[in-house]
Parts: sequence; C-alpha cells; structure tokens
Amino acid sequence: MAPTVRSVVDSADESTGRRGLTTPQREALACAVRHGYFEIPRRISLEELAAELGVTHQALSERLRRASDTLAAAELGVDADSSAR
Repeated sequence: MAPTVRSVVDSADESTGRRGLTTPQREALACAVRHGYFEIPRRISLEELAAELGVTHQALSERLRRASDTLAAAELGVDADSSAR
C-alpha cells in the first residue's frame, strides 16, 4: 500500500503546531481528553477542568471551541476562516 499524505504543516510557524492548533489549545484538548471531559457522561465539568488548567471557564470554553473548529476544518479540508459566522 502506498503512503498517503494527510496534512502538511509549516514548521517555520512557531505560534501553531500540528494541524494548526496553538499550544494552549493543544494543552486544553489533551487535558480534556485525559480527564474525561468528552466522555458521556462527562467525568469532569468545564469549571473543574478550567481550574485544573488555571484559566477561567470562559477562556477554556473558547479554546476548546476554536480548537474543535480548527480540527474539524482540517479534517474536512475546508477553510474555517471563510465560514459564515
């Protein structure tokens, strides 16, 4: 089976990493997964997760939404910035 290129990332851009996530977004997602935030039912609340990360629940909610938008756009091959808001 021949290899398939799934994504290309510009390594010169230090503000974002894999799939265009910022470091805080990647850390928030990783922490959310580790603590069961995306499980049904959730094992941790947004407020508890925010306290774990040392940010407000509003800041965490925004990070998770932006990260989800970035990942979904990358997976679907659409430009997240051009979507109607």
